[in-house]
Parts: sequence; structure tokens; C-alpha cells
Amino acid sequence: MKKTFAAVIGALLLVLGMSDNIWTVHGQVQLKADMDQYDMENEVISVYVNCSRGDFQPTAEKSSLLAGKQRTKVSSIKNFHKTGQPVSYLLLADISGSMDQARVDLAKSSMKQFVKNMGKKDTICVTTMGNDLKASGFLKDRQKLNAFIDRIQVTREDTNLYHSIQETLDMLKTDKAVNRKRCLVIFSDGADDQTVGITREEAEATVKESHIPVFTTALLKEDPDERQIENAKVLGSFARYSAGGRHFAPVLDGYGHVDVYHRIQKQIQNSFVITADLTDIVVGDETVYLEIHLSDGKKNVEAGMTVPAGKIAKAVKKEKKANEVKEAKETNEEKAPAGLEKQEMDMQKEPQEESRAGKKSMWTILAAVSAAVFLIVLALFFLYRKKSRDREELRPQDDLPAEIPAGPVQSHGGADVSEQMTAPGMEEDAGPDRMVPMAEDLENGSVKKKKISLYQMGPGRDKKKYDLALKGEVKIGRDKNCQLSMPGDTALSGIHCSITTRNGGVFVRDQESTNGTFVNGVPIVGEYQMHKDDILLVGSYEYRVYWE
Repeated sequence: MKKTFAAVIGALLLVLGMSDNIWTVHGQVQLKADMDQYDMENEVISVYVNCSRGDFQPTAEKSSLLAGKQRTKVSSIKNFHKTGQPVSYLLLADISGSMDQARVDLAKSSMKQFVKNMGKKDTICVTTMGNDLKASGFLKDRQKLNAFIDRIQVTREDTNLYHSIQETLDMLKTDKAVNRKRCLVIFSDGADDQTVGITREEAEATVKESHIPVFTTALLKEDPDERQIENAKVLGSFARYSAGGRHFAPVLDGYGHVDVYHRIQKQIQNSFVITADLTDIVVGDETVYLEIHLSDGKKNVEAGMTVPAGKIAKAVKKEKKANEVKEAKETNEEKAPAGLEKQEMDMQKEPQEESRAGKKSMWTILAAVSAAVFLIVLALFFLYRKKSRDREELRPQDDLPAEIPAGPVQSHGGADVSEQMTAPGMEEDAGPDRMVPMAEDLENGSVKKKKISLYQMGPGRDKKKYDLALKGEVKIGRDKNCQLSMPGDTALSGIHCSITTRNGGVFVRDQESTNGTFVNGVPIVGEYQMHKDDILLVGSYEYRVYWE
């Protein structure tokens, strides 16, 4: 009876021409927009916006962009397919024991549609989830992708859905083969069998912070029971929490699994790329709130996100400086004398040359005086240092340790660093519950430092904790000269980022790393002030930042 009813409804929808996108005809889906990405080129910002309705076509004349507290006009609005830009898809297939091979085969057929129709510059990563993730990497080669899909088989493993969502979103944020437009596509029954690891709420928070569209496909049996339908609803919640995702349930909605690709592709290609000129915008040093207001004259919708101010401020400042140099050059050309005879020009040069000679003599005297003052200050400094050391030698040494332990994470001038669990690929010389005393501290006495801790996040019990005692700059990376050196983490750059403290605040700066530095899921450019309990993503791991 259920099958007959579904067939009748499907036929009616087909006759009405609504089977492909019923929500675009009757507006049954509420108009909603989500900002998932942005990019800066000189002073022009490009904002990527997903929209729930394919029939909504806003115009630049009736739309605007808010950057901080300043509103500016929109220069252009284009559907994504008109830009010619590529897309990156991460296809995540559930192969756990709650599935069966028939439903896994449906997922494989759907994934092959993505591979078949991918563009020349598109990249696809096919990933399977059970107890662990196995991924093909982001590839453009159809043959390799199809070969990976063909090898997918159902297993008896548990489903680690929530952890898999977190891990795949991190892959989309950090892998350098990922294009500007990106999305996660999940094929699962929605069950999560893990008793340890992250919670559903933590996975939902990761989805929200990522600003990445998540598309979910419920792989249900022909006659699903209430528990299976409830799991499918949970799966769909991740699409609803994401920036422009959508949930599909082919068995319940009466269409084939191979149609999932076309529905996702249509939504992506009908999304918008919106540009605006930010030349006259003034932004702060930390973050800026971007909000796009879209209108077609009848319907209105807004979308926004908070982003680091560094990249925007840097681009705007660079463009303003270039304009100032250009204007100054044009002004000087206008003021240049045009009709002076050679004799008059020579007469003007003579006093100018005398003035230059006088100025040169004055600067020579100032330089000599400055050098003398510097030498006197330097001599006094070394004399003070010598007296301090003499006093230290006379002071009782009973409180000092007999030996300074050399931990695996070493200090180089800027800060003291110790770890409570050693970093990947490093020796465990430092004790888990003590800070490593530094020779400089022992020689010069106690120096007040700001102590912060990095708590590694993710599943498992062997997570690591790093204690940083800041009195300068801590550099983090694979390079052995970094104060916090983790040579075993290949996702880190040599010098990946640095952490400093100033006026009671804690700041992180990306050092032009390959995979970027992220705070609460958002990539930073330049220096960014962190707050307690912020989530810092560097290399392969996320760390919760905390201090007293």
C-alpha cells in the first residue's frame, strides 16, 4: 500500500513538473541564505553564499554588504556556475555493521555519479567510515577514484559517525588540494555506535563553526522502523546546522539514489558569488562581522559570519597605500616647473645644494652623538649585569635544583615550554606534571610569565597537554628550533605559527604556513587575539586554549 501511494504521488509530481525541485515551484522551503566562504583580492571581497531557493535571483542594485559597522554597495552577483570555478567534494560512505551491502552499493552508485560528472579542475576525496576513516585523498583522476569506490565493502565495525564528521570537516579546511568551493556529502543510516569519542552536540558545534555545506543522504531499508527513521532525522540535523546543506531520504521521498548528485549539483551551481569594494571600509585589529543583504525587490534575505580582520585589513591597507603613492606622484608632476629656463634652474639648485650640505653636516653630528650615548648605555648595562651576577653568586643556592632537566620541548629565548604528554615523534624526557626550569630563569631570578595550556582534542585517551609559560614569543612547528617543536606532525610547517602575550592578552599569528592556522574553525591571517576555551587548529590536531 505504501509503495502504491508513493508511486501515485511521484507520478502526480512528475505531471506537474515538480519532481526535480518541488520547493522551487511552491516555495514550500523557507527562503534562507548562508555564507560559507570569502576571499580578498586587493580591496575587492568575494563572498560565497548558498541559498535554499533556486527561484530567488537577487540584484546588485538592491543588495548591500555590511563590514563591521559600515555598509557598502554590492558590485556584482553571479550564480556560481557562471564563474567557472572548481568544486571539491568529500564523499563519506558508512560501511559499518548497521549497514548491509545492498545499501552500500546504492551509496557507491551515487558516488560514481559525482566522479562521472566532475569538472576538469574539480577534486573528489572518497572516504569510508567504520571504526576508522580510510580516504583516497583529493584526486582529479576518475580511474583512481572509481577503483577506490569499487573496493568498498560493508564491514562488521561500529559506526563512528560524529568523530568522522569532525575529521572530514578538518580535512576540507586544511588540505591544500581543496578548492575555494567545497562541501561534505554523507551516505549513512545515521547510527553512531561509539561509546567513547565526541558527542552529537560537539559534532553539531563543529559543523556550525566550519561554515562548510554538509549534504546528508539517509540510506534506509525499504520499510524502515521508527528507530531507523529517528536516526535518519539525526543525520539530517547536520545538514540543517551547516552553511547551506540539505538532507535527502530517497526511500521516503520516492526518488533514486543516483538523483542525489543532480540535486546537490543544482544547489551548488545556483549558489552566489557576490563581490564588493572595501576601499573605504575601516576594520579593527581582531575580527570583523560580514553580513550580506540580498534582495530582488520583493523578497529579502540576510547571511553573515565573523571572520578575522587581518586579511581584510591587510588588503585594504595595501590598496590605500598604492592609491596614496599614485596620487602623490600625480600631484608632484602637476607642481613641477614647466617653463623655467636652464639658467633659472641652475640658480635654484645652488641654494638647494647648500641646504643639503648643511643638513648632511647636522645629521653627521647627530649620528656621532647618538653613537656615543649608545656606547655609554651599553657599558652601564654590562656593569649592572656583572654586579647582579656577583650578588647571585653570594646568594644561598639551596633552593635551586641540582640538575636542570632537558625536556623534548626546548626554550629558545622567548618562553618556557613543557608538555604533559609528549608530542608525536618526540622523546619523553620531561615529567608529566612539572614545568621545565630554564637556565635563564635560574640565572636572572624569577620572571613573571603568563602560563597557558593547550589541551589536545579528539577521541582516545592518549591526548596530549602542552603548558606554555610566555614571556616573549613561542613558535610552533616541525622545525627543531621552534620552542614547541613537533617533528612528527607532517601537517605542520617548519615554523607554523607563534603565540605571544601583550597587555594581559594572548595572541596567535600564522607564519604563512602551508595548511593555515584556525581559531574556532575560522582561518586567521596575521595576528589574532584568542580568548579562554578557544579552539586552535594547527597541523593535524585541535587544541583547547586555557589560562588562569
